[in-house]
Amino acid sequence: MTGLARNVAAQTVDPLVERGILVEEMGKNSMGRGMARQFQIAPAVFEAVAPLMGAPLGRSKTKAEAS
Repeated sequence: MTGLARNVAAQTVDPLVERGILVEEMGKNSMGRGMARQFQIAPAVFEAVAPLMGAPLGRSKTKAEAS
């Protein structure tokens, strides 16, 4: 997807996993065969950013609740 070689992408992503910014999981590849590395942003990142957003993520009120 990125156009980067696999080893170049790994050199970029692996330090983020080591620092706990990304969480790595193994899942099926896009063709449904074999395994592929998949990444998610670590929950701790969302917790750290939430105060900057003005409310905890996932806990903001809807318009109906605010009324």
